[in-house]
Amino acid sequence: MKSFPESDWKKLRAIRDKALTRLCTKTLEGIQKRIARGDAGNDPHKTYLSVYRFIDDQDSQIAFLFNDWRRSRALRNLTGWVQAKIVEDEEFEAFSEQTKESVRELIKIRQIK
Repeated sequence: MKSFPESDWKKLRAIRDKALTRLCTKTLEGIQKRIARGDAGNDPHKTYLSVYRFIDDQDSQIAFLFNDWRRSRALRNLTGWVQAKIVEDEEFEAFSEQTKESVRELIKIRQIK
């Protein structure tokens, strides 16, 4: 794919905040689960470390998927959002066939690695 189509860039910009909200919600739910079940037994320090590592991993994912926002990275961002399951099916289906096929191909390549 030579360039990300302008019409798809507009669609991506329109769902960006929703996708970020979904990822943050998933992250907060993951934190709550770790705290509720007392990861690593009932040792508060081990639970804290588990939560800290989880937050650190999620922060890296959020940075990768949402920082450095520009059109030249749009395909990478959309592919990551689809893989993270933070794009709804109807949102994804609104993109051009070219973009959807590129995303599918990138996901296949990433799965091979």
